[in-house]
Order: sequence, then structure tokens, then C-alpha cells
Amino acid sequence: MAKAKLLIAGINRNLSDQLEKHLKASADIALCGVTRDGRETLTMILNNKPDIVLMDLVMPHMDGIAVLEKLKESPSFRMPYILMTSVIGQERVMARAAALGASYYMIKPYNLDDLLGRILLFAAPAGSPCGVDFHERLKRAVLDLGVPPNQLGFPYIVDAVEVLWKEEPSCSITKIVYPAVARLHTTTPDCVESVVRKTIHRIYEKNSPALHCMTGRPMDDKRLSNGKFLTVLMEKVRDGVLGVSPYLH
Repeated sequence: MAKAKLLIAGINRNLSDQLEKHLKASADIALCGVTRDGRETLTMILNNKPDIVLMDLVMPHMDGIAVLEKLKESPSFRMPYILMTSVIGQERVMARAAALGASYYMIKPYNLDDLLGRILLFAAPAGSPCGVDFHERLKRAVLDLGVPPNQLGFPYIVDAVEVLWKEEPSCSITKIVYPAVARLHTTTPDCVESVVRKTIHRIYEKNSPALHCMTGRPMDDKRLSNGKFLTVLMEKVRDGVLGVSPYLH
């Protein structure tokens, strides 16, 4: 399968160099260019048609919002995944970016591993937002719920939900799901249960828009049990409710 093409736009040189170094070893991503200002970024996107664009909001000559507005003027142009970064965390700015087609918005300072994790998730479907399989939608949903990919809870929850999906939603969490995940990670079911429980607790503390969409209930209502949480997550990802639409953190 061809590598996903990544364009880095307006990101400071030090971070660009770090990303380029990490991505050289990637089997999924090929860096197709690095730009420093908005006009050059717009030209590169239109001409090179990258699958993913990592773009800073603030750039010389034309900011990230203006670039998105120009791209929107070309209705036949297939919008790449746009991962926008900024020190500005205003809701109206994030909402405007999402309305113009930004797939994700990361507020600085951010962890390099988290940034790479998000880029890799976008790289998996290689620019095909509608053709993402269950596994990729699930990873995206867990990330949208506020779980960084470098935390142990990330793979544990992903694997637990996949067991539910492949087996049956009504199968026993303690007798089937946790032991299956434990075997995958060479650990114990008790350890899996503990990590999943703590991760779900942190998800509720983060109180993300994706969690609201998943539970459909105010946060002062009784929380779902861990087993019910995993089952509802599986159902929402399966039905295309989570893991497809962009949620802004």
C-alpha cells in the first residue's frame, strides 16, 4: 500500500526537523514538503495533493484559517486531513477551523508522541475518510475521548472493544474480554481491569465532546459501568457515530 503523503506547514524548524527524523522510519508516511508561509502552503496543497497536512494557525502572508477558506472555494478539490496546531484555544477559532474542514485541532504546547500518534491515525486510511475500517475508527474514537496513544489504557481499551466486536457484545467482560486482552499483552486480567477502569475514569474527568456524543447524557447522571462503557463504545464506533467526525480538544 502506498504511503500517505504528509505536508508540514508553518511549524517551527526545530519541531519540523524532529518530525522529519521520526517519520523517516515510518512505513506509512512519506514527507512531501515543508512550507513556512500560508501562500506557499496553499500552492503546495493544491499542486501536491497531500493526504495529511500538519498546519500551524499562525503563518506569514496567510494564516491557517485563510488557507482553509481558499481550499473551500474549490468544491471539486478533495480536502486532505488537516491537523491544525496553535497556542490559541478559543472555541470560536476551533469551531471555524472545523467548519472549514479541519480534522483536528491541537493546542500548544503538546506532546510530540501525541502529535505523531494523531498523524499515524490519519495515515492509516491514506486519505480516505469514508473508507476507514472498524479498527481505525475505533483508534480515532479512543483518541477523541482523550486517551493519548502512548498511555497503556489506549491499547487495552482498543483491544477490549475489538474483542467485544469480534465475539459478541453480551460476552462476559471479566471472563472473556479482560483475559483475552491480558493474553495479547502478556499480563494478568486483574492488571487489564485496573488499567481500563482508571482510563475510563480519566475519560469522564476530561468530559470531551466525544464522550457527550457517546453517552448522550449529562455528566451529573450516573456513569456507565466499565463493561457497559466498552459495549456502548463498540456500538457507537460500529454504527459510525464515533471515530468519523472530528472532535476538537
